[in-house]
Order: sequence, then structure tokens, then C-alpha cells
Amino acid sequence: VAALVEGVSTELPATFAVPWVRVVLQPGSTQADGDHEDHRLHRYRLAVEVWDRSKESARAAMTATADALLALPGAHAGGYVTGATLEGLPYWLPDPDDDYARYVATVALHLHAF
Repeated sequence: VAALVEGVSTELPATFAVPWVRVVLQPGSTQADGDHEDHRLHRYRLAVEVWDRSKESARAAMTATADALLALPGAHAGGYVTGATLEGLPYWLPDPDDDYARYVATVALHLHAF
């Protein structure tokens, strides 16, 4: 996903500039449907986190990130994204380790791997 959406990271460094967006594949989220090794439909659940200086700016960054992920359906290197859905609504979750505002969401991607 980091390669598909500009400005997205899969890491959270010790220090970072805000807004910071991290997208992480949730464990056990990959499912393959189908009988053929080369024609599988995979479902990925992605944890999306956005940090910024205020709740308003973090919410705006989350909206932009969610919009970018939901716009992924189509052909990409290595596969074809058949669908993208937001599971529930993004919600505010204060980060206990710093003074930044954080919004969290879950996005599901459906992908046919080539």
C-alpha cells in the first residue's frame, strides 16, 4: 500500500514530522478464495493511523488518506484491486506517548493477484 499511496508509511519512527500516516496489514487478514493459484482473490484489512498537531488537522489527513485508499480499485503492478471499503468510521484515539492527535480507521482491500 505504501507504494500505491504517496506519503504513506508502514513504520513509526521515534521522531517524525506531522502529519504522519501509517498503514499496517492486520495479522491474519489475508484470505485467498478460489481453486487456482494464479487467480486468487485476497482480502486485506489495513489499520490506518494518522498523527497531527490537532484533532481537526488529523481528521483532515485521515479523510485524505481514506479517500486515496478508497480510490485504489483498478489495475496496479502485481494485481487488480477489485474493491476498497471503510470498515466503520475513523475515530479519534489519543496517543499516550506524545502530544499529537491521532485518528484510526480500518480499510478492507480486495485484490486479484497476478
